[in-house]
Amino acid sequence: MGTWNGNSVMVDLLENGKAVIASTSEVRGLKLTERGLWGAAIDARDLTDVHAMKLTANWWGMPFQVVRRFQVEGGIAVRLVYIGRDVRLAEAQRLEKMDAGVYEATVRREELSDMQAVQLSPA
Repeated sequence: MGTWNGNSVMVDLLENGKAVIASTSEVRGLKLTERGLWGAAIDARDLTDVHAMKLTANWWGMPFQVVRRFQVEGGIAVRLVYIGRDVRLAEAQRLEKMDAGVYEATVRREELSDMQAVQLSPA
């Protein structure tokens, strides 16, 4: 995340000193992309307040980190990574086992509760 021309935008910093920025709402100077976001490639020096966000939520009373959101027919879906420590519960809920102790799920956004965003300090 960061600020560009006074607007809060999603930021992907590139190694060449550029950044790809995007917004879910219209921002003057950005173009509508095929994914339905407003975006552009800019000089990274034009950004201020660059930081990461950690988004967490509960699904069926279990804690998850939201790692991706995407458009699906009829709404928004999210990709979740289980951040609880109860392997038996994760397996009983039939979460996708990605690795030892790593479980994920894809659900509709409206199924989540207690969503919280925390701004992470830059390194």
